[in-house]
Amino acid sequence: MSVVFIGWYNRGMAALIYDKSLSNKYQLKRLIVVVAVLAVVVLVGLWWAKVYESPSNVFWGMIENNLVTSGATTHVSESQSGSSFNEYTQFELGVHNIAYSTVTLNEDGAEVRTETIGTLSTDYTRYTALSSKSKSVAYNRVIDVWAVGASTAKGQVTDPLYHLLGQSVLGVVPYANLIPDMRQSLVDEAKLLHVYSPDLAHVTHTRAYGHRVYVYTVDISPRAYAAFMQQVVRDEGLGSVSEFNPDSYQANSQPLVVQLSIDPISRELLAVNYGDGHIETISGYGLRPTITVPTHTISATELQTRLENLSKQ
Repeated sequence: MSVVFIGWYNRGMAALIYDKSLSNKYQLKRLIVVVAVLAVVVLVGLWWAKVYESPSNVFWGMIENNLVTSGATTHVSESQSGSSFNEYTQFELGVHNIAYSTVTLNEDGAEVRTETIGTLSTDYTRYTALSSKSKSVAYNRVIDVWAVGASTAKGQVTDPLYHLLGQSVLGVVPYANLIPDMRQSLVDEAKLLHVYSPDLAHVTHTRAYGHRVYVYTVDISPRAYAAFMQQVVRDEGLGSVSEFNPDSYQANSQPLVVQLSIDPISRELLAVNYGDGHIETISGYGLRPTITVPTHTISATELQTRLENLSKQ
């Protein structure tokens, strides 16, 4: 009996020791996993703060993002001395290259509202509201009547800045929807030419437009910008590049100074501050507006004639 008991006791103690050994090994493994996870979290956090969200990477990431944009909405608002100007513009690049804008102008009690649709070669415009403070005029012959501008003849090219679409996408930071190789080549060219010189040492971190924002003061070289935009227009297939001629500027031309507000996470350009109260805000990246080109139109000349006749009443 004592032999059996001793055998049972020895097996129990061995099992207990084995269980404790397993427990210690499990605890060690768990500790190693926890330490490894914490190390990864710390490293990712450091990479995010020091690399991904570094002012330089955020700025050039925004330039690259703008060159792969399928659509966006811009808004410009100005007011002074009893007058105000509001313009909203939506554009789509890629499947359809088209833009749509609404403009509201108030001055001394009179109001004018217009809509414009722009393609690569033609603009369509109509008045949606006209009012005069001084006299009552019947505007029915011009309200909601689409007028089409002169179209570019087939086989010819036109300067993109003559049309709404070009004006919408060829700003201080251009918008395009390009393949990766073209996009990277343009970013490299912008760096090489020193088109943009952001003051990376004095970037302001704030909250604006519903986002956490980096605000940069940026010098833009006119000569380098013109050369850069020539390539953007070619790559984007927008037509002639006559308005962007680097030979029109001296090498030491005074730079254009703007403030750019950028979301450091999405790399989206949120606002361009030109100074003197002129601010353009950008939103709705990736959204493609539904725009239908008018089928019933009159010529821009005819619309102008109708307006001139109204002014004589």
